[in-house]
Amino acid sequence: MKHSSYLKVFEDFKFSPQESNVCLWVCEGLTHKEIGVRLGLSEHTVKGYMHKAKFRLFAKGHRITTKLEFISTMMKLAEKYEA
Repeated sequence: MKHSSYLKVFEDFKFSPQESNVCLWVCEGLTHKEIGVRLGLSEHTVKGYMHKAKFRLFAKGHRITTKLEFISTMMKLAEKYEA
């Protein structure tokens, strides 16, 4: 999946820049701890950004409880922007 497709999803759902960064790395398969190291954040902060992102998706009707569901949902949403 192209990063540009994910970026359009982040824009549509009004993700903050930091939420977008965290979510992009989650979609790439990194753990919360690995993301924290890359972005200079604590694991707790990364989880907080993920929680906010899941809430934004939930507000638009997407029920997400696991990381796998999050990635799957993001991929489905990003497919809409693939050329």
